[in-house]
Amino acid sequence: MKVDVAVGGPELRQISVLARLAEDIGFDCLYTAESCHDPFPPLARAAEHTTRIGLGTSIAVALARSPMTLAHLANDLQEYSRGRFTLGLGAQTRAHPGRQYRTSFQPPVARMRELIGEIRGIWRSWQDQSHTDQPRQDQPRQGQAIQSWRRRNQPLFALPAHPFGPPRIHLAGVGPRMTQLAGELADGLILHGFTTARHLRETTVPALERGLRHSGRSWDDIEVVAPAFLITGATSEAYERSERQTRTAIALYGANPAYRRVLESAGRPGLQDELALLARHGRWQQMPGLIDDDLLDEVAVRGEPVRIPELLVRRYGALCRRVTLMGPFHQDPGTWAALVARIHEITCEPVPS
Repeated sequence: MKVDVAVGGPELRQISVLARLAEDIGFDCLYTAESCHDPFPPLARAAEHTTRIGLGTSIAVALARSPMTLAHLANDLQEYSRGRFTLGLGAQTRAHPGRQYRTSFQPPVARMRELIGEIRGIWRSWQDQSHTDQPRQDQPRQGQAIQSWRRRNQPLFALPAHPFGPPRIHLAGVGPRMTQLAGELADGLILHGFTTARHLRETTVPALERGLRHSGRSWDDIEVVAPAFLITGATSEAYERSERQTRTAIALYGANPAYRRVLESAGRPGLQDELALLARHGRWQQMPGLIDDDLLDEVAVRGEPVRIPELLVRRYGALCRRVTLMGPFHQDPGTWAALVARIHEITCEPVPS
């Protein structure tokens, strides 16, 4: 099993040290998230200071950016990292485009389908130096934007082809429609840390399989990535801090209606309304108190560091070939290196057929 690490929006002056350490520890990929900083600039510095580790966004908010912007960013990082970049995209929830990014909330699944086709169309035109508007028959439908761009494009603005090919595209999915789209079009599906075994079994797997069947693909054609909510620590203080942070994260996600289905799968159908009510009144400090130990066990993987590999495989091993860990690996690199080495030794059960 491969094991990655996610760093939540690091500052530019920190990322070079973090990336080198992550590579030394043995992580397979380092992901940046769209949180307090843009996820793309840190990856350029990470590419400069590493040679082996993969690099990617998990996730970049797709619908707040144009296809051309995403195509340029991803292509540049793919070339600069010498083929180590993965473009991880997510639609975000309804509130984010309008409130945070000042863009309209278009039907996300249909727009994401078009966006992926447009990005790949731009990459293809750069790779094969094509400047016509004739789409290939074996590719998803291209939107009007890319067709218009290709008609107007001049060789002056066309990028030269590079030897590393286009990046892979991973798509984040929580609900069944976006998960199905990932199965149909994406190179990978990024699960959400806020999930349960039942939600994976009853919602995620069937939706992913529908998408794979629709496009004539199999499980071998897609990589499922599991970012795990991890509660662990080498000391009691570190463990308790990790548990507090995870309760807070679960409470914040649970307040959003987009994650109601996950709470229902954990047998908490009314909890979303309770959390949303507290959030509306700004009572953020009270929200983690509604996340009891049973719900923690449903959502998070928790235990002593030595038990984490076994627990990760029990949760995700039949579905995923790689997991993403989130935590302060720079504070205790020895413990994290041993954890990564043990996860690498694990051979998972076959992917569901």
